[in-house]
Amino acid sequence: MRVKAIITDVDYTLTDEKLRIAPDIVKFIQYLRNLGLDVILCTGRGVYETYSLALYLGASPAVIAENGAVICFMGKIKVLGDKKVLKKALNALKESFGDEVREGSFTPRLCELVLERKFPIDEARKILRAKNIDVNIVDSKVAYLVTPKNADKWTGTQRILEIMKIDPKEVIAVGDSENDIPLFKNIERTIAVGNAIEDVKAIAKYVASEPYWRGFIEGVSRLVLSQTSRDRI
Repeated sequence: MRVKAIITDVDYTLTDEKLRIAPDIVKFIQYLRNLGLDVILCTGRGVYETYSLALYLGASPAVIAENGAVICFMGKIKVLGDKKVLKKALNALKESFGDEVREGSFTPRLCELVLERKFPIDEARKILRAKNIDVNIVDSKVAYLVTPKNADKWTGTQRILEIMKIDPKEVIAVGDSENDIPLFKNIERTIAVGNAIEDVKAIAKYVASEPYWRGFIEGVSRLVLSQTSRDRI
């Protein structure tokens, strides 16, 4: 089935190792858009910064933010998760780890906790499960991200694709870290950039040899642009 959209992570997927956006990736995204492809940002970052970034990059005016707990289409924001459970999770983690639990100095979040990577995440998961606190906690490689249990990148993607009337089979997903796994498990065609963690590479359809934004260009060129060229013949 012909690809209509690319759902992509941002940090360490569209950026370099220092989280900088290279001019070449901006040109490439705009090239994809000129081909008629939607490029949809899907990230753990806040919805306000993600939507602004999409506009400046020339990507699609549809974003999946805060690990799928918040989506935005054409400037209209919808919160998909219940924020009340996040306070319970924060209190439980502070009781167990004390001052090691620190909220990161990031842009405001509507339905996500952003915590510094100072405490053992596996132990934190056990504590939250034991207390029956229904949240996900994942390591984005930038911070620990805590969202309601019913919100992840796949649930947010489903809602955006429904709005845009795009079949999941018409999508390619690109990513690098743990929070991309729910998306990779539900999208048939997936690309892991070269710096991706092994769990992501293990389930990816294509693993790029190049890391970071170069891996994005490599994978998309291999899986998407080769198809586009065939369609034109």
